[in-house]
Parts: sequence; C-alpha cells; structure tokens
Amino acid sequence: MALCIDAKLNATEVANYFGVSRMTLFNWSKGKPMHPLRESLALKFIDKIKGDIEQGVLPLPSKGEQVAYLQNMQVE
Repeated sequence: MALCIDAKLNATEVANYFGVSRMTLFNWSKGKPMHPLRESLALKFIDKIKGDIEQGVLPLPSKGEQVAYLQNMQVE
C-alpha cells in the first residue's frame, strides 16, 4: 500500500484493477493472505509500479490519468 501512496494511485482504483474491494486491498497491505493468482499479479504490479516511479512515469497528477494508467497497465 505504501508503494501506491508513493505513486499517488487512488486506493479505490487499485482495488478495481485487482477486482476486489478497497477493504480487501487494505487487508492485503496488513498481511492478510491473497489468492495465489492475485498474489502473482500483485508481485508483477509492484515491479511495474516501482519501475515507473524510477523512470518518472509516476506519480500522475490527476485521478483521470491514474484511472487511464491502471486501465492500460499491462504487467508481464
């Protein structure tokens, strides 16, 4: 969750990206277990966010840009 804060990504939009509730996202950040498929996606998501912060892509200035970023994000 701290990484999303550093990237200034809206928690609701990140939860939508994963197809979960905002509360589930916060539970994960507190160490609650996640489904293995989502865990794999989350690890790739984290790597992508870290890279985009380092490259200066993130943070984005507006919620609209954040939504577009997450909708178009492709993790490998």
